[in-house]
Amino acid sequence: MKYLAQTRLIGAGMLALWLAGCGSMGTAVTSEGGDELVGTRWLAEDIDGKGVIDMLQTTLAFESNTSARANGGCNNAFGNVTFKGDQIEFGAFGATMMMCSEAVSDQESRFFKALGETRRYRLDTYSDLLFFMNKDGREIVRFSRMAPLATEPVED
Repeated sequence: MKYLAQTRLIGAGMLALWLAGCGSMGTAVTSEGGDELVGTRWLAEDIDGKGVIDMLQTTLAFESNTSARANGGCNNAFGNVTFKGDQIEFGAFGATMMMCSEAVSDQESRFFKALGETRRYRLDTYSDLLFFMNKDGREIVRFSRMAPLATEPVED
């Protein structure tokens, strides 16, 4: 009987530690100047609460802590970005002007509009997700990390 009580106590203690660990998931990381985002690529998973089209890659890449490039799913864009702590602001983007289907154009328009409204970001290091929020703190874009681009050709 004493052994059973000890086993339950140990089990309860382990459960408490596990649950406490769950509370620490989702560590937010920000640094002055957005250095943690330089050289990263992100795939949009949700834009303004309306989801995204499966298999259409709407992406954002941070080339430096002052420049970014994006692909809305049809058109490429590039522009300036400014960081200050967890604050982020995108400058005007230059973009290609290719014709896209109506659904792709809609998603692309929502994406570029959301970038223009972005004022804060949060990088969740546990889940490797990046969140953009508007001036009211509402999440407007959620990204998942993509593999980095190869910078040199791969040899066989």
